[in-house]
Amino acid sequence: MLVPDSTCLVPVLPAVLWTATLLLHLGHALTSSPPPPAPPPDRHHDPRTFLYDGAWERLAPHNHSLALPLHNLTLPLHPDLPTPQHSPTDPTTPHQNPVPNPHPLLSPSPLLPPSHRPRDKRLAKPSPTGGLNFTWPAKRVVVVEGDVVLGGLMMVHERHNDLVCGPIMPQGGVQALEAMLYTLDFINDQEDFIPGVRLGAHILDDCDKDTYGLEQAVDFIKGSISNIDDGEYKCRDGSSPEVRNKVISGVVGAASSVTSIQVANLLRLFKIPQVSFFSTSPELSNKQRFEYFSRTIPSDHYQVKAMVEIVKKLRWSYISIIYEESNYGIKAFEELEDLLAANAICIAVKEKLVKDSGVAEEVAYDLIVQRLLQKQRARGVIIFGSDQEVAGVMRAVRRNNATGSFSWIGSDGWSARSLVSSGNEPEVEGTLSVQPQANPVRGFDEYFLSLTVEKNKRNPWFVEYWENHFKCKYPNSSKTPYNQEYTTTCTGKEKLTSKNTEFEAQLQFVSDAVMAFGYAFRDMHPDLCGDQQGLCAKMTPIDGEQLLGYLRRVQFIGLSSDEFKFDRQGDGPARYNIIHFKQVSRGTYSWVTVGQYVEGELRLNMSEVHFKLDDPKPPSSVCSLPCLKGQAMKYVEGESCCWHCFNCSTYQWTGPATLARQQTECRGKQTWRQTSEVPGITRALSYISRYFKEI
Repeated sequence: MLVPDSTCLVPVLPAVLWTATLLLHLGHALTSSPPPPAPPPDRHHDPRTFLYDGAWERLAPHNHSLALPLHNLTLPLHPDLPTPQHSPTDPTTPHQNPVPNPHPLLSPSPLLPPSHRPRDKRLAKPSPTGGLNFTWPAKRVVVVEGDVVLGGLMMVHERHNDLVCGPIMPQGGVQALEAMLYTLDFINDQEDFIPGVRLGAHILDDCDKDTYGLEQAVDFIKGSISNIDDGEYKCRDGSSPEVRNKVISGVVGAASSVTSIQVANLLRLFKIPQVSFFSTSPELSNKQRFEYFSRTIPSDHYQVKAMVEIVKKLRWSYISIIYEESNYGIKAFEELEDLLAANAICIAVKEKLVKDSGVAEEVAYDLIVQRLLQKQRARGVIIFGSDQEVAGVMRAVRRNNATGSFSWIGSDGWSARSLVSSGNEPEVEGTLSVQPQANPVRGFDEYFLSLTVEKNKRNPWFVEYWENHFKCKYPNSSKTPYNQEYTTTCTGKEKLTSKNTEFEAQLQFVSDAVMAFGYAFRDMHPDLCGDQQGLCAKMTPIDGEQLLGYLRRVQFIGLSSDEFKFDRQGDGPARYNIIHFKQVSRGTYSWVTVGQYVEGELRLNMSEVHFKLDDPKPPSSVCSLPCLKGQAMKYVEGESCCWHCFNCSTYQWTGPATLARQQTECRGKQTWRQTSEVPGITRALSYISRYFKEI
């Protein structure tokens, strides 16, 4: 694509970014606080300036510029256009500000408050170990050149409360990114998969944070001006404008549901199809709101059903629930509440894990565990959360001497993740977890284990992964808040092996997302370009609405050897494995598959389930046992599953044991005269009375 003359660029950019601005404010209005007020009408207000909620970014050096709130973006004013005239006291005057500016976002960069200054001039908040004297995070991107470019949004780093990005995320982050690259290589290495066309990539890190992820996703729309239907823009010579940015035809990601929701709201304006690999919130199945969103993983609607079936199989009737404060956790909790109530299963404790509002302190996890301990009969606990938060719960279990007190039913967000189980094996032991059915991606393990920092230059975060994995500082690597503590220097001769590397179990969904786009492009090419090699005019650029139609109809055998196709809602097939964390031998723990949940049916091999090595019997999670014959029950105040049993007096009885409502009172009276109310005794009393009269 040619670098455009700037005369063609200026009229187009405002339309793109104005639209993005509107969406972003709508997104914040729907998910959090109301958007900031728009500036009042002003006759001096330059129509080429506009608000965008985010950090700042510089597009290109020009003689005249206005501060545009993007990630370091400054909108250029065309040198041939007149600079807006301002009065001496006009608050929008670029280089002087004698009166307070009611709209600081429109101020030139040097006058901005610290929170709105360019990110490269802003240090992160101090960490618990002190302030940083270097930029963090440094914006990096994976670029793979290609004729058709896919965007990627990965959670390469964990969230952090004080810093924008936390430490590297080895499995769901770096390995997921490499799975995308590996699948792109597989497609491009096949001769004539799409004749004369190579797939490229532009992959960014969202740090598992929705606001930061949305800032990063703006990169995906910069080259997508042709997707807007707001009208045709022409250069002065009559030609169509061109852009310097590659058009992103589709996006793979994001991982978390809350980030996918924000990004989907942005991408739909530009008709850019999005395929997520880990976002499971049922809300994303609503195609009236998220028509350009699809996913290769099934909705949590089915995962919740599987969890309830496991609870029923274990004959638990009194359990607790911990769920994270996010769309992923809240929507699942709402469905869990309804399903458990429908199956007469009571909830003892409901606790929420901090997620969207930040990172919880350790004391918050301690309080959750202490509340669980107050309901000692509720041994079963469902945890619907992500690995970072659940790891905090497990640490709190150990601190509060509660190891072995609970049996966990886990969601896919944390099961089989080393971040949770590593170092917390006794606390996690016995967990039964529901995980979307996934098989290993063919050849990926060998590919990943062969990587080194020197051989993997295209992944700018791989050196951080290496440092984290081997606990050493790589020579000449950039400073991070996490590699400063390493006292040893990496030699480069360290080696990844199957023994020292734990793999993410759900990489199939990442690979399938890339393959789905690949097959959609493959099906589209002959329909639009016939036998022509490379991209024809009808695919330059690719129409997002057309691509979505091809995408939803794909059907293929992926690199995991599973057949894949989207369902009617654009979701992946509802197939789940039931996995179990147990001691396979003394001191050796492992996740093993013990069952499946397919098409609404649970198949669980109970002979393989061992909650403790020495005690394989499932623990009881029942508040009160059924009362014996001749006993009635009295409910504990505020508890619908807890009661006390008391014996009925002579000549009293209760209803059948299966009818709980007839067991709540003893029926009949304690006097002989009124025992005639008892069915069957009336005839006996009548007989005795007649007998004594006759004699």
